[in-house]
Amino acid sequence: MPQEGGELPPAKRVKLAAAPSPAPRRAMLLVPSGPKRQPPTAPGLSSGETQRRSLPIFQARGALLSQLRSLDSAVLIGETGSGKTTQIPQYLYEGGIGRQGIIAVTQPRRVAAISLATRVSDEKKAELGKLVGYSVRFEDLTSEETRIKFLTDGMLLREAIGDPLLREIQGHPGLHRGGSSTA
Repeated sequence: MPQEGGELPPAKRVKLAAAPSPAPRRAMLLVPSGPKRQPPTAPGLSSGETQRRSLPIFQARGALLSQLRSLDSAVLIGETGSGKTTQIPQYLYEGGIGRQGIIAVTQPRRVAAISLATRVSDEKKAELGKLVGYSVRFEDLTSEETRIKFLTDGMLLREAIGDPLLREIQGHPGLHRGGSSTA
């Protein structure tokens, strides 16, 4: 409240004590590189499953899941074609890491978001819009059942404006960046 003469009283400094929080557990994980390898053929494997097993990331699946379970956040680095964008969301889901929320995979372009959602739903043998869906400008093919969601960077931004804490995605390390246009 201004004092007589229009001056403000001197400000008081208040020191707020914050509860100590544990340091976040973060890591940078490298995906094996190299050409697709020919996995041993096993009876009963579909051609899609055989293709998934041929990706460089497949050989690191167990180690990646183990590390991701123990981390709050991770940066995953791998070459184009290693399987990061299509396989990591499936590994998270299959490993039970993203079961309580949605595993979000962002892409800079709508065509990429739609085609990747289509590919992953085919690999999971699930109807597009059920377990796997997508959200792009003017089109949302998701449902209450959706657990793996491909969306454009802009749609993630819209969701963050409506829900700054991204509660639907919060609670698991499921935000996977496929593109590089935002940070």
